[in-house]
Amino acid sequence: MVAVFVLSYLFNFVWESVHARFLYEGIVQLSTTNFFKLMAYASFVDAFWIGVIFLAGSFLFEKWFVFERKQVLFFVACALVVAVVIEVRALAAHRWAYTALMPTVFGVGLSPLVQLAVAGVLASFIVMKFVY
Repeated sequence: MVAVFVLSYLFNFVWESVHARFLYEGIVQLSTTNFFKLMAYASFVDAFWIGVIFLAGSFLFEKWFVFERKQVLFFVACALVVAVVIEVRALAAHRWAYTALMPTVFGVGLSPLVQLAVAGVLASFIVMKFVY
């Protein structure tokens, strides 16, 4: 479980750092220190939710590090729901806004929408294949 959290944190940190500068308003004005702090915080929150979803799926399916189709579908569905809730709440509270470059699906940014699912499945798959 720790390995999934650490890997998903690293994947999310890279993802956040790459897309934030181009797809979110106001990020380019941040100092390097504040940018790093923001990316670290956002990556921690994302890794936390990936861990919660991973644990929920493991308990629900009673399998640790055996990522079968139904477990992957459960993970992806939960990750999409969590991503939508995070994005909609943040947009409504004006915590962030997208630039014109951000592709959206029903007003939700495509990159953050798929980020949890992709990072979580990738981290889980790597841990399953190479650690366990």
